[in-house]
Amino acid sequence: MKENIRFYVFTFVVLMSIVLTACVSGFSATQEMEKSVYKTKGGEIGFLLEGYEYIEQGPYDLYCKSDDAYMGVFVYNVKDIASGSTKKDILDWQVEDLMSKRENPTKYGELKEIRYMDKIIYQKIYTADKDDMKHIYFFNIIDFGNKEDTFAYVLFSTSVSYGEEHKEDFNNILKAAEHF
Repeated sequence: MKENIRFYVFTFVVLMSIVLTACVSGFSATQEMEKSVYKTKGGEIGFLLEGYEYIEQGPYDLYCKSDDAYMGVFVYNVKDIASGSTKKDILDWQVEDLMSKRENPTKYGELKEIRYMDKIIYQKIYTADKDDMKHIYFFNIIDFGNKEDTFAYVLFSTSVSYGEEHKEDFNNILKAAEHF
């Protein structure tokens, strides 16, 4: 009888451990969401964009907006960048270009490299003033790894308070991105 109770207790503990591990390890409802796939001149790109809506206007291959943030995407082919230039050079150029159009640009940390599965995300964060407001800009390059000839530049812009609060949400969007 004691052995049966031990067996049931052991089985219960093992099952609960598996359930808790799945919950803590990041399994969430967003993994159940379908990716929105957008056609760009650089091919099809997919993002998990809950709460974002597509905007047809704008300079980007893909331009989306949530209640409090904007997201712009350019998709590049390595063949189209100058000889000797790198993906990080494109990131630097995008930062310099946008920050030259803002007042009081301030670097908000060093270049960050986020590795996720076969992707590498290069990220620079800046704050700057525009239209009497301080904004935060998350500049990113997604190197898809297995699609080495294609990469994406992704910009998130929002108020500083919203950006600080939702930085991980932005990073999760980047991690889930796919090029098809």
